[in-house]
Amino acid sequence: MGLFDKLLDKAINHAVDKVTNKTTDKIEKNETRQNAASNSQSQTNQKPIIVPENMKAHFDDILKNDFSQYTVKENVPAKEISSNADSESRAYTFVLHKDGQAAAAIMLTPHNRYRNKGFLGAQNACKQAGIPFINFFTHFPNERNYVVLRIKSFI
Repeated sequence: MGLFDKLLDKAINHAVDKVTNKTTDKIEKNETRQNAASNSQSQTNQKPIIVPENMKAHFDDILKNDFSQYTVKENVPAKEISSNADSESRAYTFVLHKDGQAAAAIMLTPHNRYRNKGFLGAQNACKQAGIPFINFFTHFPNERNYVVLRIKSFI
């Protein structure tokens, strides 16, 4: 089929579509794909996605309900875990304590902040003290079951 035939075919299809209010197969297939994707997404996303701004509250709830045997402290400086901690080390988002001793440190981290000096200093302070360091990225969903199982695997 030559260029002229393709253009003529396209013009005829457009004219027919306009008169009959039908769409061409290509457009129809695209709309079908978009509708299927939209329906699939709404069916699989039954739970609301937790945005990073609400992640701390999400973890508060998990730690309160699933780790009630621990005392939870928030925004704990790395110096409380190890006296050798670098002064630039980030504070831990949560530290779980049992019988007065730190049992695990949890850090909620944006995806691009896990290799900076403050993060690495906090991680190293836990390593020096022999305390599990658990990092969760705030741009991931961190569903309840995942968080609980991951924390339990470290403790």
